[in-house]
Amino acid sequence: EEVFDGFVILSIDDLPEGVRATPGTEVEPDSPPQETIAKRERFTTKNQKATLILFADPGAPAMRLPVTGRVFAQPVINGKLGARIFVKEIPIFVIKGAA
Repeated sequence: EEVFDGFVILSIDDLPEGVRATPGTEVEPDSPPQETIAKRERFTTKNQKATLILFADPGAPAMRLPVTGRVFAQPVINGKLGARIFVKEIPIFVIKGAA
C-alpha cells in the first residue's frame, strides 16, 4: 500500500487437519497496448497479484462444517520481517470427491 514495493509473505492460520497452503504463480494475459502518457506511474496504480493454493492430503478427513482460516500478510523491509498484518478470514471446507 502507498508506495510499498517490497516482498510480502502470505500465510494462513487455522487450517484443517491434512490441509496445507503453498504459494503459486500464474502468467497474466497480455493487456492491450495503452496510449503513451509521460510519467504514467504518477497516474496509475501498480497492481500485484498473489496466489495461495490450498491442498488437502488424500487422508485429510472430510468435514461436516467449514472452519475459518485466517490470512496474514507480512512485509519484508530492508531484508527484515515486519509485523504480521491480518488480511481476512476465509471459509475452508474439506469434502471427499469421487475417485
